[in-house]
Amino acid sequence: MQPAMNHLASAGELVAAKRFGEAEGEILRALSDAPKNVQALNLLALVRYKLGRLEEAHATYREIAGASPQDAHARRNLGLIALKLGHVDEALPELEMAVRLTPGDERAWSYLGYAYAKKGEVVEAAAAFRRAGQDALALELEHAATVRRPPTPLRYSAVPLRDADRSGVTGTRVTTNRTQCPPDRRRAPVRRDREAHRASGREAAAHHMVITLR
Repeated sequence: MQPAMNHLASAGELVAAKRFGEAEGEILRALSDAPKNVQALNLLALVRYKLGRLEEAHATYREIAGASPQDAHARRNLGLIALKLGHVDEALPELEMAVRLTPGDERAWSYLGYAYAKKGEVVEAAAAFRRAGQDALALELEHAATVRRPPTPLRYSAVPLRDADRSGVTGTRVTTNRTQCPPDRRRAPVRRDREAHRASGREAAAHHMVITLR
């Protein structure tokens, strides 16, 4: 084990000096002596990330997460790299696990906010950004969703439901002036509203990508 630790110590110094190619060689030598050393694997993933070899870094973090499911650091970085590779659906559960394991990790919350925004989930994204201490981004996201939302047409009016609707839930029913709104267009404002809401989330996500993941 001692030779492996010596190689890791040397690799740490090389990483600090930004000599990532040389650092990778030292890490690989450490892993030849201790193949399951999590510290070495984490450092290897970091070095490959810094070298721009995202697919290899992704595979290494996946290996770490498989061997140590409670490693929040690996989960967060796996989610980050999945985001950079465009794998949002893979990133989401990893980042959700990361914030469950370490609720105070603001970076994990920030990445999670980006992932939610990329999916168009504006409410969840804003909440995650607030947990990350990024209130300005949360407000920007909420504002973008508001200004993009089409106004509700005046021809729609809300009246109380006297009886339960088909789902068995009482509430409010939307009625339409049929002479002003053709049947094939009655649901269009709702559909446009949802599409605009999600588009706003994606636009804010693109802006956040520049800030956080560069």
